[in-house]
Amino acid sequence: MRVRLFDIGHGIALRGFSRADAAVLLTGLEAAHPGEGEAILDRVFHWTGGHPYLTQKLCKTVVEREDGHWSDADIDGLVETLFLSEEVRNESNLKFVQDRVLAHAQRSALLKTYRRVLTGKEVRDDGQSPVHSQLKLSGIVEVENGHLCTRNAIYRRVFDLAWVKENLPTNWRLVATSLVSVVVTALLVGFFALGRPIWMPRPRIAWVSVPAGAFWMGSTDVEIDAAVAVCIRGCEPKCFDPSAICGRQCDRRLYEAEQPQHEVYLDAYDISKHEVTNAQYRQCVRATVCREPSGLEYYEDPGYADHPVGYVTWHDARTFCEWAGSRLPSEAEWEKAARGIDKRIYPWGNQFDCQRANLDDKEDDYSRLISPGNRVDCDGYSGTALVGSFPAGASPYGALDMTGNVWEWTSSQYKSYPYDPSDGREDPQAKGRPVLRGSSYWVYGLEDGRVAFRERRSTTTMVSFSYTDVGFRCARSSSEP
Repeated sequence: MRVRLFDIGHGIALRGFSRADAAVLLTGLEAAHPGEGEAILDRVFHWTGGHPYLTQKLCKTVVEREDGHWSDADIDGLVETLFLSEEVRNESNLKFVQDRVLAHAQRSALLKTYRRVLTGKEVRDDGQSPVHSQLKLSGIVEVENGHLCTRNAIYRRVFDLAWVKENLPTNWRLVATSLVSVVVTALLVGFFALGRPIWMPRPRIAWVSVPAGAFWMGSTDVEIDAAVAVCIRGCEPKCFDPSAICGRQCDRRLYEAEQPQHEVYLDAYDISKHEVTNAQYRQCVRATVCREPSGLEYYEDPGYADHPVGYVTWHDARTFCEWAGSRLPSEAEWEKAARGIDKRIYPWGNQFDCQRANLDDKEDDYSRLISPGNRVDCDGYSGTALVGSFPAGASPYGALDMTGNVWEWTSSQYKSYPYDPSDGREDPQAKGRPVLRGSSYWVYGLEDGRVAFRERRSTTTMVSFSYTDVGFRCARSSSEP
């Protein structure tokens, strides 16, 4: 970054100054206060984190004041005067940041997400999220190691929890609901005291039945070879070096986790016809059983009520299904529900059809693989779709969106095949990496859209992982009501 001395008011890159970038500022500080420049700049960076405007304004003020020695306490006092006192809350930069947040149409979601960041919650940066993008553009947060964090100590003091609380819009519907809840709770306590059962509403879930019997789980050598070939073709527009990231993604060993193909017997069970929606998950949150998703922009948007819920962890998904009187499907149950007993590659058959699933075909490089005739956006969606939007993509048992839309949690921990439910992979207390199935609207490879594909994420905190394109559906034994 090229920096002019105290270049306040000129265009500045969004990233902060490094100490190397600020060398010209150090020159000015040393000229005004010989022997103190390093210490002054260290304390300035303590407050600004290298924010260009804040750093320059503090340094400029220090240079212009002929106050002799500048201690850390003097710098702290200057920060108080320039940025933290009530009299300067309309300081131009602070007002700019505040206006970019409070004047936005999704103000509530912005403040709630920022509150999570401010209180130390883990908020993974989502490049597709309009809320995350707006928070970054406002300058109130930045990305560090893939997570959102507060930009600097000045912003943490000015835009604190009291500021968030003061500016969160009052949700009068929530207030009314809370009052009703208090009354209902009192009545329920009364019923309970009389020995009557407490009843809580549960979401309506459409089920499809999968009969008892064996099916073939996993992939053959021929299918693996074909998947690798498709992956490599998808990488060619990006790079040719097998050691580069796209080359590593096409490593045959990643797909060999689907082998050997083997026969698995399952008792009869039901699986939900659709992925769990935002509206259904909200019922669990209102019942104070489930936590809110870690990302709220789609969850709180009424237009996405019947889209699949995202930003939920494995624990969140298990909690919802148990509350709804069911459970997460095992990896084997998920695959049988998706492919049936005829070894098909996709839920609808063996030939890929871009109009039967919501996958990523929004870029020319990938649409040439997914869409006939290099057609971009063949499936008609840039993000999630209403659940059940692709009836032609139904599985043999009638389950919808088994490929695309959002990845789906299973109950199974990631272990080698053959699938054996007694080897610890179905232990709910196991500390492993649960398997995700089904691909999502962010997945552009025909190879990952196959029903046999097994996804795992490389984080050791997999059960606590949540992301915009990760959701779930539930299952139950057929004997359950």
